[in-house]
Amino acid sequence: MMKRLLAVWVLVLGIISPSEAAQITLGVVRFSSPPELLQEADTVTETFRQNLGASDAISVVSRTKTDYSLDGESDISEVSSFGRAEGCSYMLIGSVNQDKDIVVSVRAVDVQTAKVMFSMSAVSPSSGLSALSVVSSALGSRIRERFTGEYPKVLSVHSKEIRVNRGSSSGVREGDLFRVYGELNETLDKDGTVTGRDTVDLAIIEVKSVQKDSGTAGLLKDAGSTQILSRLRGCRIEPISREEAKRLIKRRAFSLSTIDKKISDSQRNQLSLSINPSLSAKSENSLNNLRASAEAGYPISQFRLGKYYLHRKDFPLALKWLASAADMGNTGAMNDLGYMHEYGMGVQQDYQKAFDFYLKAAEKGNASAQNNLGGMYLNAKGVKQDFKKAILWFGRASQQGNAAASNNLARMYQEGLGTKQDIGKAIDLFRQAAEQGDMIAKINLGTLYANMLPKAKKASDKKNYLENARAWFQDALSQAKREGNNEIARIVQERLNTIAKLSYR
Repeated sequence: MMKRLLAVWVLVLGIISPSEAAQITLGVVRFSSPPELLQEADTVTETFRQNLGASDAISVVSRTKTDYSLDGESDISEVSSFGRAEGCSYMLIGSVNQDKDIVVSVRAVDVQTAKVMFSMSAVSPSSGLSALSVVSSALGSRIRERFTGEYPKVLSVHSKEIRVNRGSSSGVREGDLFRVYGELNETLDKDGTVTGRDTVDLAIIEVKSVQKDSGTAGLLKDAGSTQILSRLRGCRIEPISREEAKRLIKRRAFSLSTIDKKISDSQRNQLSLSINPSLSAKSENSLNNLRASAEAGYPISQFRLGKYYLHRKDFPLALKWLASAADMGNTGAMNDLGYMHEYGMGVQQDYQKAFDFYLKAAEKGNASAQNNLGGMYLNAKGVKQDFKKAILWFGRASQQGNAAASNNLARMYQEGLGTKQDIGKAIDLFRQAAEQGDMIAKINLGTLYANMLPKAKKASDKKNYLENARAWFQDALSQAKREGNNEIARIVQERLNTIAKLSYR
């Protein structure tokens, strides 16, 4: 083993995991339509089933069962009775109609109460089946978020390369177009019920290459400014047809002046409230609206309200709302509950319960929980230490774009924990996390390059290692200062001072 110049700075980043929630069982009733739109209705029905069934947290009952005697015009009590008999938690019923454009409408019915939980609709600008499928897929993604908290988003932006995740195992295809948007204020109906959020269009991106369940994309011409690229990480995406993309481009929806007019000063630095749910209740009105929505039984609102109280360290209320959301299948809330048990936040510290929560959320596909579960195996919390299982779960989370997991997995390869030591792979994983903005990964990458200096024999290699170490430390230092993290800034500055004394000659 070569002598190290610097100690490696490694953190297993805890994020947040599940309750005793079972997988949501959902029935999608065949959409009703006039006779001339039967093919369109079949397309919409099948798109919803595939989109919702792609979530690990949702089980969609078989097509033959829900097509047997029901359609979108069936009575809600009849639909609820059928759903209860089939073991469903909820049923989706909807219709496809046409005036000038084709309109897709859908309602989610709680089969226990026989009441409509929420309704949504979308308009297809084209009567083509492919455009209708895109619109239905986007609507299905919004419904999936209501039930589970999953949503498609931009994972990272490096240079002009944009990495996206559809938020499910359905993946992406080359040539797919996605609208990137930021969420603004909640929208209310006349009774004050939250019906959604205003949004601002930020860009349209086109997928260039595809990985397992993510893709690499670039800006579509005239559909976004390079000046806003750095702001897209974490923002939501939804499929968009080429016809709709052309329409938005024609009306200059993505010019900086158009975007600037739609957002207030308080929103300018946080284009999407979903990036940090604790910020979605800043004002008193927003908090009241969020609470009303949570009390009405919306899982995503319960999750955000629980997150808000967790941020405020009001642990009893955080536990109440996170548990409610988790019981409805929200894996983000599940993960938060695991975090609270791991660190004794409002409850007695209990590694076993934390492990159980993380495991359930991880098995449903929650990337943060997968990373946290890897940390439990790594540090023998609530389970016997098992480096191979730590690698397994870090790896699954890393594949979903979780930067903290990529950082932790890199550490395993760097140290040879549970696997053969592989410095090249460690560098690749640290770089992957660093390019997603993970400050700890930047420090680890800089440290790794600095530690490689004594072993390098060629002057060119020494120069490369030294320049990389300096660049990543400087990047981490700038980020720490921006975020006001004085302790991290002090540590990184010390490392910069250390390598400043070194020479590659």
